[in-house]
Amino acid sequence: MTRSLVVLLARVVSTLIWLGAFPVLAGGAGAPTALVAPSTQGCDVGFQQLSPAALLANLQAARRRWRAAGLPAYHFTLNVFNVPEGLTRTDITVNAQGHLRAVPHDGQPASRLALSASVPGLFSSIQASLSLVQRTACLDVAATYATDGHPQGLSVSLRRPGIRDGEAFWTVTNFIRR
Repeated sequence: MTRSLVVLLARVVSTLIWLGAFPVLAGGAGAPTALVAPSTQGCDVGFQQLSPAALLANLQAARRRWRAAGLPAYHFTLNVFNVPEGLTRTDITVNAQGHLRAVPHDGQPASRLALSASVPGLFSSIQASLSLVQRTACLDVAATYATDGHPQGLSVSLRRPGIRDGEAFWTVTNFIRR
């Protein structure tokens, strides 16, 4: 995982810690080892944790479709929202050699995620979020993928009564094969 992705995830985790999402931190980074969702006790009324096994299976299927599509060069707009940084939009171009170019919109600074937002980098962001589901009660994670497998979005939200600012998300728009 690239340094900028790690920094972004550290900010999201620190926000979640501040919000009380982690009474006890356990385990390490990386792929989920136990596919058991934490309890939904204390979560918003009606909250149902999606199956971590299903989320992981969807991610793995998307990675397989992306590899099969064989798209070495592409362009998209990455829209990122999180509490510390607000909303940022960045045009991402990856050339056939795998070099990434990030151009922020409207003179905004690029989000930390945008600096490593190749499709494999976005898959890593989703994988890291899925590993949090294993240890965090009331954490709602949803990821979407295009037919060719590239990620279209990730939403991470803390679903506890009274907490409405514990959300981060990113979306991919204007995806173009080059």
